[in-house]
Amino acid sequence: MAGIIGHEIAHASLRHVSKLYHEVMGYISNRGNGTDTTAVLLLLNNRLEEFEQDADTMGVFYTYKAGFDPNGLPDFLERHLDFLINNGIFSLLRFDSYITISVRINHLREYISTLIKQEQNSFYRK
Repeated sequence: MAGIIGHEIAHASLRHVSKLYHEVMGYISNRGNGTDTTAVLLLLNNRLEEFEQDADTMGVFYTYKAGFDPNGLPDFLERHLDFLINNGIFSLLRFDSYITISVRINHLREYISTLIKQEQNSFYRK
C-alpha cells in the first residue's frame, strides 16, 4: 500500500497533470482549429507512459526512505499483470500494455537493487 501511495504522491509532486495540460494546450494553440486528434492522443500516450515510470521510481524512493519495503509496488504490478492475463483482460487492451507493465516492473526491480546498494555503501563508509 505504501508503494501505491508513494506512486500517487509522486504524480502530484512531479506535477504531471499540470505538465500534461500545458503540453496539450500548447500543441492545440499552435495548431489552431486544425488540431490533429491522433497526434494529441499519441502525445498523451507517450507522456503518460513516461509519467508512470517517473512516478514508479519516485514512489519507490519515497517508500524506501519512509522505512517501508520498496518491493511493494513492483509486487503489486506483478499481481495486477497476472490478474489481467488470467482474466483475459488483455484481449480488450492493446498488447503493448503487457509490455509496458513488464518494463515498469523490470525497471523498478533494477532501481530497488541500486537504491539498496547505494544505502549499504553509504552505511559502510561511515
